[in-house]
Amino acid sequence: MGLMRRMQLVHISIIIVSYNTKEVTINCLLSVYQNHPKQPFEVIVVDNNSSDGSCKAIERDFPEVILIKNSENAGFAAANNQGIEISNGEYVLLLNPDTIVLPNALNKMLAFIDNNPQAGAVTSKKWIDEGKTIQSPLLHPFTIRQYIFRYTFLGKLFPSNTVFKKMWGKDIEALLSQEPLEVDCFPGSCMMVRRDVIKKAGLLDERFFMFFEDIDWCFRIKKAGYKLFLIPAAEIVHLVSQSPSGNLSKIYRSSMVYYLKKHYRRPVIWFLNMLLLFFRGLSKVLSHFNLGNEKGSEAAKLLTSQYMLHWPTISFAKKYILTISMDSTFINKGFSIVEKNSFEVPLNLLNRWPDGHYFWKIAPLYENGRIGEFSTPKIFKKFKTGKESLTQ
Repeated sequence: MGLMRRMQLVHISIIIVSYNTKEVTINCLLSVYQNHPKQPFEVIVVDNNSSDGSCKAIERDFPEVILIKNSENAGFAAANNQGIEISNGEYVLLLNPDTIVLPNALNKMLAFIDNNPQAGAVTSKKWIDEGKTIQSPLLHPFTIRQYIFRYTFLGKLFPSNTVFKKMWGKDIEALLSQEPLEVDCFPGSCMMVRRDVIKKAGLLDERFFMFFEDIDWCFRIKKAGYKLFLIPAAEIVHLVSQSPSGNLSKIYRSSMVYYLKKHYRRPVIWFLNMLLLFFRGLSKVLSHFNLGNEKGSEAAKLLTSQYMLHWPTISFAKKYILTISMDSTFINKGFSIVEKNSFEVPLNLLNRWPDGHYFWKIAPLYENGRIGEFSTPKIFKKFKTGKESLTQ
């Protein structure tokens, strides 16, 4: 029976890597089968040695899934490669387990890539909450200039630098676009790639355990002569960071260093490391003068009310673009187009987000499509302290 299934014609192979994400993986699989593509497809789940009963639940509820059980956590890149190597589809879709596929998303991505041979890979619009109020921005190619402004004090000293402005401009273009948009890079959380492209560009680089493997793959796909496209009409929900790990910062740092070593010369890396050490030392010195930091309690009581952000009405503004971030540089952020001069932060997001300070700002969107300047950032604080505690 298994051999007969594998010999059938498959148009698209959907690959999901799971690691102790039983509940969200099951929900992801439900959404895939409820909103499956019209063409023949297969679903491959590569489990990285989960201890939460993920494999048993998948075997019980989805016997048609091709399940690979790893004896250890092989990492995101290596596990996806395992799935790619046994897959049969003309296209391969990498899909995070913490995603929910919305109706017709896969069909719309397939329709575009089928009809546009120059498209090496495509992605969907991504919402970060189930109510579809906040969109996730694009992933950007990682450059030396971006490294300097993101990981040194310069980003905070010069928040309106040209590097950030270019990134924000591309994010806003993607936010407003209604038609397929050529982009430079996008996350591996939802990435549909041609089989022929994989043959030319190669598999994911397994030396990235997690993080930066998607940026590296996008770079190699473009180098192979193909284009990357965002398909706004295709939508998924990406719940973000549902896979547990206690060493994310260390893993991220390791992957970033490897990416820089892979794509830049050694003297450049040495200079960047020295620069980063200098600015870290400077930040520690300056932090002694910052007496206003607050820390949230780790008490675990869920918030039961939402939080409303307000701002003054701007004359002639048709709508507003709102962006929210935990970082004052707004590198990692979410976007929303808001009709009125207020926004209610979704409760499910508040309960998923870690305690801390959140920065937000708005820009007016005028009738003619022109975007005004972003306002001065404001802060709201979200802490779980045994009671609800949301203050501005």
